[in-house]
Amino acid sequence: MNSTNKKPSLAPSQKFTVCIVEDEALISEMYKTKLEQEDYLVITAEDGEQGLKLLKQYKPDIALIDLMMPNKDGFELMKELKADSELSKIPIIILTNLDDAETADKTANFDAAFYLIKSQYSPSDVVNIVREVLDSQHAMKF
Repeated sequence: MNSTNKKPSLAPSQKFTVCIVEDEALISEMYKTKLEQEDYLVITAEDGEQGLKLLKQYKPDIALIDLMMPNKDGFELMKELKADSELSKIPIIILTNLDDAETADKTANFDAAFYLIKSQYSPSDVVNIVREVLDSQHAMKF
């Protein structure tokens, strides 16, 4: 498979690709499992540095990004995404444990579709929100 700037081959039906950038393996696996059960193709990264590489390589349909991570945190990652003309088009859902107005305000510049506090949303809720964002993106293309 040629991995340069291509999404994995998706046959017979087109699947949406979701990139999860989350340093807590159990949380990442929980969302990955639920999304795959709903027929999404999921790629995961354990920090912002790895996440940026995957986002550049696969250009997923949507990204779920944690804020507090090693090497490159979610703020740094989103700043780099916003500065890239292609990657800035990828919708972002922030998934975090940070439940304060200051942090939420700090993320406002990144145009995230949603700011979700992990403890307040089940994996099923997150899948529904992913679907909602992708449906609205798809509708805007037509």
